[in-house]
Amino acid sequence: MSKRKTLFHGTDKKSKKQITKHGIKLHVNRGNQDFGDGFYLTSNKGRAKARGDGSVLAYELNEQGLNIKMYRDISDEWENEIFEQRVNGNDISKEYDVVVGPIADAKIGYLIELLARGEITREDFRIAITQGKISEEVQVAIKTKKAVEHLTRKEEDER
Repeated sequence: MSKRKTLFHGTDKKSKKQITKHGIKLHVNRGNQDFGDGFYLTSNKGRAKARGDGSVLAYELNEQGLNIKMYRDISDEWENEIFEQRVNGNDISKEYDVVVGPIADAKIGYLIELLARGEITREDFRIAITQGKISEEVQVAIKTKKAVEHLTRKEEDER
């Protein structure tokens, strides 16, 4: 990501009103997120539109001065973070202001369940997710109030 990047948050009209009126609440999310609690954004406006009822909030993130964990691709560390969060509820990136990483296809949740039940090994998991479709877009987890302060609201787009 560059020093300033436009990112999108997909939601529904009710949540959009709440965010607009009261600001971003880092612990209000749908749970079971890849990088733990946070306000999630994507680099892909179309993916954001597909969430909720198509309401999209656009933000510019100024990365300067933020402690950012960047996963450039699938790695043991990326896989471990997602596994720890989704299976064990262990937010291992809580010391970061922002976590950025790839988005895997929808089968990752199913694979994590199989891994958690011991029905596949971590190696099986790794092979399966790397054979899946990995998008070039990223997910961005805003994890701290400091990072929220580095977001500037941009235009809105509703379906």
